Amino acid sequence: MKTVQLFHRQGLLLDGLTGLFARSQEFELIRREQTLDDLPSCLHGIPPNFIIIGSGLLHSASACRSCMHTIGQCTTDPVSDHILTVIMIERNDQVLLEHFHSLGFHGFVFEQGRFSELEQSLRALYHGAVYLPSFVAEQQSDGVYGRLPKRVLTQRETQVLQRISMGECSKEIATNLGIAVSTVDVYRKRLLTKLQLRSVAELTKYAVRMGLTAL
Repeated sequence: MKTVQLFHRQGLLLDGLTGLFARSQEFELIRREQTLDDLPSCLHGIPPNFIIIGSGLLHSASACRSCMHTIGQCTTDPVSDHILTVIMIERNDQVLLEHFHSLGFHGFVFEQGRFSELEQSLRALYHGAVYLPSFVAEQQSDGVYGRLPKRVLTQRETQVLQRISMGECSKEIATNLGIAVSTVDVYRKRLLTKLQLRSVAELTKYAVRMGLTAL
């Protein structure tokens, strides 16, 4: 069973999700809160596999960054395994979704959607994918794993990602871009952290999904 912590200010929704999780064969809800005040203490000890947060609790960019920083301090694996985070979007607002994505979040569901979609988003994140809510995915040619704004990456990060997806090693990338091998390695680590991915294979899948490569 994969563990989940839920943070949402609406009591009725919390009650409903608690019941649905209780019947899940794959995910176990181990804690629920109506504010993010206790987020740091909730992550002590053995952290959850997933955190679900209502977008209404992330009312500002500073609140988002603080949340991401707190979550980033806790890993289920001391080397690379991140706590995966899903944002429950309160309304049909793609601009809001893009804002959250630019701050580092990669899993999104519409809070009025079906529980099955929430479960699907958790599975997608667990396998290194970006998950869009259905009201956005329907507008994308790639379906539920549709394209997200490329501005989340800088121009140089995009160039390095493209060449990683083409199978180039750090030395080849450095030669082709006219930068040091050590600089390429820094970009590799930055991309993994920024996109919350864990391997070159996942970076390549992300590049293909975002239309950044001809593969």
